[in-house]
Amino acid sequence: MAPSKPTIVYYISSHGYGHAARASQVIAALPPEVRVIVRTMVDPAFIQRESGRKLRVVPGQFDTGVLQKDNRTLDWKSTFRLAQRVRKECARNLLDEVEFLRKNRADIIVCDVPPAPLEAARMAGIPSVVVGNFTWTDIFAREGKSQPEAAELAEYWRDQYAMATLAIRTPPAFPMSYFPRVKTVQPIARRGRNIRASLLRFLGKPRSERLVLLYFGTFGDSGLQVPQMPGVTFLAMTKMPAPAVEIDPSQWHFPDVVASADCVIAKPGYGTTGECMANGTPLIYHPRTEFAEYPILRRAIIEWGGGAQIPLRQFESGQWKNALAKAFELKPRQVKSHGAAQTATAILDLII
Repeated sequence: MAPSKPTIVYYISSHGYGHAARASQVIAALPPEVRVIVRTMVDPAFIQRESGRKLRVVPGQFDTGVLQKDNRTLDWKSTFRLAQRVRKECARNLLDEVEFLRKNRADIIVCDVPPAPLEAARMAGIPSVVVGNFTWTDIFAREGKSQPEAAELAEYWRDQYAMATLAIRTPPAFPMSYFPRVKTVQPIARRGRNIRASLLRFLGKPRSERLVLLYFGTFGDSGLQVPQMPGVTFLAMTKMPAPAVEIDPSQWHFPDVVASADCVIAKPGYGTTGECMANGTPLIYHPRTEFAEYPILRRAIIEWGGGAQIPLRQFESGQWKNALAKAFELKPRQVKSHGAAQTATAILDLII
């Protein structure tokens, strides 16, 4: 049996902040006596703040994701070059990673969603868990239909993912049937506090003002044409052109702003989509047909009934009036989103 104070090594993809935000929710749901060591290139301060607990962060890169030129343009050429380099580095450092796990007396590893550490865990003789709504095999496999290099990477990672003791699917998710054992939990998303009154006071706006949050990931969208609309204030937590009002993310917690907004306009990614669903906040989104996970996310938004799709050309040119009118009429339900607690329980069960 594992010691009373088990050690978890959590490998987090450094691709954006979405994986780190999700992993931080799982870490926050773990009992305080559990020792957590995080391996990632994400800013430690972000993980510390989002998880709300003391933990050790050891830098390390174990995957690459898909590189982007901006929020809507993928750079596959650079992605392949970096992915091959990281893959070779992980293979070369495999025994060192095994030694790291043994030296730190790891009882289990968790990956969101790097594949390479799963091989190290098997060699170290400890269980391993993958937590995610997709893996890099899913993402690269679609591109592999036209690019052999992507297909070869997808197959290589598929073999590594198959080494996992357990895969935890966090909907909306790919089937991920190549894992030997799969457990599906509720979405991992935060339900925020309604701080609408505080936001309106800060902005100096009346109670009747509509608040619309603009969020397009870590890139922001400084070239976007944000319209001037009477009775509507557009909020942003990244760089955004006027008349959008930028608010400090260190002072205003993202899920609280989502819970307080009349609507969110965003690219349809897992984190933002999930938090709109968890808080029952309408979502306006534009098509992202170049992203492999888009069809799954769009299907979930349609089933939820809280989304309004806007054509990309209208989105980019600031023609938002019709989409906003539709979104303001929606009354979507709050989706159950206790996946973080369910995931934490599943991880602890494997240690025992």
